[in-house]
Amino acid sequence: MACSRTKSGFVEWRHVYRSINSEVLANTSSSEAGLYVYSYGRELYTCSDAVLRAWDGVHNSLVAVEKERLRIS
Repeated sequence: MACSRTKSGFVEWRHVYRSINSEVLANTSSSEAGLYVYSYGRELYTCSDAVLRAWDGVHNSLVAVEKERLRIS
């Protein structure tokens, strides 16, 4: 049962990544693509440490920008 769930989860994750890659990442700049990947949420990428680190970097940057925007206004 666990093997079946793991396999189906991996297949679903791979399908989502391939759809992101074919629809968006191939046709946009790296900044736009990064924000698109970010918009899916952190939970989707729990299987990839490299993507999680990148996601956290984008999130931290957005938080810093929002804090600065609030400080200025």
